[in-house]
Amino acid sequence: MFAANLEENLAALMRDLKTGNFRPLPLRRVHIPKGPGSKKLRPLGIPVVRDRVAQEVIRRLLAPVFEPQFHDASFGFIPGRNCHQAIERVLELHRQGYKVVLDADIAGFFDNLPHRVIMEAVAAEVADGNILSLVEGFLKAGVMEDGVFKPTTLGTPQGGVISPLLGVRSHSAPEVLAVQALRKMDGSGEASCCELGFGLCLSPLKFPLLC
Repeated sequence: MFAANLEENLAALMRDLKTGNFRPLPLRRVHIPKGPGSKKLRPLGIPVVRDRVAQEVIRRLLAPVFEPQFHDASFGFIPGRNCHQAIERVLELHRQGYKVVLDADIAGFFDNLPHRVIMEAVAAEVADGNILSLVEGFLKAGVMEDGVFKPTTLGTPQGGVISPLLGVRSHSAPEVLAVQALRKMDGSGEASCCELGFGLCLSPLKFPLLC
């Protein structure tokens, strides 16, 4: 257990992170319901304690760089922001006269985002090769499912400490994707094309236009 020799394990982890000798272990794959009563399952990748601590170290280094760049209208996975503030923002826009709400969801965003897109987004702001190697290592660590190793070639597994930050950073400006979605709708309010690029698309079940 990592906590059994906490000080020694933390010192060894920090040494490996600084020297570039750290190698993340495969994640443990578990599946949970996507919502109350839902039969659909969401795949999670649970890192071992050592790797979770390592991810938190990198997250704390990257957060001050990325978080100030997030759009003012983004409220998910951002410290100091929450869903209540998002609702208040929507109500404020309604009071200003806006009457249309686009409720869109990118299908399997965290699971299908190409590693190339994630790494390019990080490398655009971070020049430290050690940090870039660590981020790429987390992405490509693979998963263990039912005792079988499976490589991870896409996405940032949900369940990791660093995954939300990488996902939001790689979202490539959520407001741009929303504009693209609006432009791809026909006159009936239905999406005539759901492709957003990078192999991502809008979920056809979560794309209503509310007036």
